[in-house]
Amino acid sequence: MENHELIRHITRLVDSYHASTLFLNGPPGAGKSYLLETLARDLPSIIQRCFVLGPYQIGKNGTNELIRRILTDCVEAGYLTADPPVNNLCDLVQTWKWLDENLMISMKQTLIVLVGIGNWDPENMEELCNLFSSARTLEGIWNSTGIRIHHLFSGTWDHPSMERFYDGINISFPYAVGHNYYVWQGISLGDMTTLVSDHICRDTRIPFGNILYELTGGHPGAALDIIGQIPANEFRFSTLLSATRQAAFVGSMSQELIHFWSQLPMESRKILKKMLLHRHIAETTLSPEMERLYIAGIIRKYQIGKEWYLDFLSWYVELVIHLHTDQLGITDETIQKVDIDELMPRVSIICIEAFRLINEIENLTRNFISIHLCLQSEAGFHYLIGRSQKFNSEKGREEDAYERAADFQNRSSDRGLPVELNPLIAYLSTRDLANLMEELGAKMQSTEWLRIAQAIRTLSDVRDAVMHNQLIDDTELDKLYQLQGDVYAALSK
Repeated sequence: MENHELIRHITRLVDSYHASTLFLNGPPGAGKSYLLETLARDLPSIIQRCFVLGPYQIGKNGTNELIRRILTDCVEAGYLTADPPVNNLCDLVQTWKWLDENLMISMKQTLIVLVGIGNWDPENMEELCNLFSSARTLEGIWNSTGIRIHHLFSGTWDHPSMERFYDGINISFPYAVGHNYYVWQGISLGDMTTLVSDHICRDTRIPFGNILYELTGGHPGAALDIIGQIPANEFRFSTLLSATRQAAFVGSMSQELIHFWSQLPMESRKILKKMLLHRHIAETTLSPEMERLYIAGIIRKYQIGKEWYLDFLSWYVELVIHLHTDQLGITDETIQKVDIDELMPRVSIICIEAFRLINEIENLTRNFISIHLCLQSEAGFHYLIGRSQKFNSEKGREEDAYERAADFQNRSSDRGLPVELNPLIAYLSTRDLANLMEELGAKMQSTEWLRIAQAIRTLSDVRDAVMHNQLIDDTELDKLYQLQGDVYAALSK
């Protein structure tokens, strides 16, 4: 769930009920505190007559601390003049009943309480459960016409253990998955891009924000750890990859995550051992053991066709697990045989961006060539006939661009591909395009076109690498950006 989706959901809850509650559960360092700060800043301008209380960061004595801070802030905001009876208010229900009778509010007001809770010990769930239950109880009894209340709790707690606790005391569970409970695994792509741009000391067209979002799964703590491993003015894709491994090995965030993950039940950690070897696990529903891995920011769940699969949330997470199997208690001889350096990093944005540029450059060139060769060709003859002659050793004779393209088109048709979607020039190689551009440049005596022909010829090697899913660095991507600009400039003359 991204920030804008969360704000829309909060707005719907506030509009639908006199009192409402939302719960966000996620791993350490995933940006929950940043999220609460963002909501505190943005919600008053989105929801009419809205006043935000918090964000409050509370510890194990959470209920008393939260009540005290709510009352203090109501006094500072001018909503209260009398001293609140702090010692007599022991839960949220009593507190808000007293506030409803004593708050000085002249018009309808929405009060939104933002609460961040620390990592909760699954063996000591009672106080947290009481806090959650009292917030939900308000939804059933709140009848104030002047005040609407919304509580948002964000933190890290053991959802399966909480379910077990409520089963044991025969009390209604305080939230429903997908309605008022969500797992928060990281910040949005837009926020990651902003975070990265704030830490890069040079202008760049390389989408480093996208790269770090993909490498970390949107985990800002991991992203900052990675950035911190890179020396000033050395922000490149190659250094980013090496910094990701270094951060996964010794970074402060990885150490915090490993400490947190090592406390997961062994049943959950055994699943990690299987994932290190298989990478993907087919699953229809999340077991409690897998649910814990999901909340902990280790796995993601996605669908291919009708099947659901689990895999690691990000390349960074997989690295952290691989590099700390001893601390997680899952190492053995089989795991130790896996060489992490022989695995492809799970990052595709550089190749996707490179392919986008190659696609644009090639199509610009194909259309430019088509227009100019059409203008030079005789009526009734295809413009590729007689162009870019090459010796075909298999046929033992010269072959022009028309024959090569037609052969490729026929082979594609034989394989069942929809050839009717493409003009014939689409079946020429990048090197053929460079030769045709060179012929045009020579005939028109255009140095710009000749230079573009040479640049397109060098494009072929990068194109081959991208088509084979090989990683390229930002130096090659910068060359593509430069070529894109050159092609636009040259073809405009």
